[in-house]
Amino acid sequence: MSFELNAIAPDKSLVQPPMLTGSDILAVKAETKSAWYMLSGRHSTSKVVLTVKPASLGGWLARARAVTMRGDRIALVLDGKSVGEMTLMQSPTDSFFEIDAAFYSSGNEERRADATRKLVKEIKASLK
Repeated sequence: MSFELNAIAPDKSLVQPPMLTGSDILAVKAETKSAWYMLSGRHSTSKVVLTVKPASLGGWLARARAVTMRGDRIALVLDGKSVGEMTLMQSPTDSFFEIDAAFYSSGNEERRADATRKLVKEIKASLK
């Protein structure tokens, strides 16, 4: 099993090298937070949080900056299959990278939380 975050140019061509691979990841976890909003009540957001290894951090931040400047999309790829694509709105500035469940999962908040936990298990299995 393999894990990658790849940049995809606006013309849908793959931009090499991969932004992150399993060997760049120090840790991965599922995180679900709940918040109360005055007009719409309580909502939960689920995210996959990737921690980049210190040795890979400089390259990751440089590639992420380039992707943001070019307006590329990012694909999360597990075992050669794209789980979903997202736009990186701003470049990361530290070793933590959060991927919102809305990027790769549809359905209600509970389904997204379940999908987040499942995806984290798959990513962790690919890091071994």
